[in-house]
Amino acid sequence: MKSILIVTAVEKEREAVRRVFAESEAAVELCGFGPAESAARTMKAALTHKPDVIINAGIAGAFPGRAVIGDVIVGTHSIFADLGAESEAGFLSTDELGFGTSAFSSEAAAQFAELQAHYLPILTVSTAAGTESRVSELMVRYPEAGGEAMEGAGAAHAALICGIPFVEIRAVSNITGPRSLQKWDIEQALKQLSLVLQQWKERVE
Repeated sequence: MKSILIVTAVEKEREAVRRVFAESEAAVELCGFGPAESAARTMKAALTHKPDVIINAGIAGAFPGRAVIGDVIVGTHSIFADLGAESEAGFLSTDELGFGTSAFSSEAAAQFAELQAHYLPILTVSTAAGTESRVSELMVRYPEAGGEAMEGAGAAHAALICGIPFVEIRAVSNITGPRSLQKWDIEQALKQLSLVLQQWKERVE
């Protein structure tokens, strides 16, 4: 098996990964909450462990109609969705501003082909969507995206700088929308995350 680094935002996600991978099989580190901390901690972990592949694993909110609670999304891209500038014509990404890329292609996503998952871009945000208007805005701007989380693109950028293949894998814990109306099932999402990682592990061993 290749040398694997798996980064998760919080301890519950790390526990879900550890149900699948023993310490001798993969390095599993906390990358923290949000894109900035994720980038910094993933870079530190990559330099320490020198892995062949980096996986950001965790839970996410899916956009309505694109996945349901308990589904797994394998990110084809991890995208900084709110890093840029506003203008009279609408949002301008870092690409449009000339400050580098906002979308990171998941080189390692092909390793997860044919698993029980959706294969869609995953947005990385600094503020989770909690209103109908914000969800609609993101769905229009990114019509192929499956949902949003808060660490993937930060970890992906660190992996790119290190020259290490990367993929983001998210199990759906909730459907985005008005925050007071959202229903969550974190335990179900974590079980499904463990399941798809187990399926992948059995294929690559």
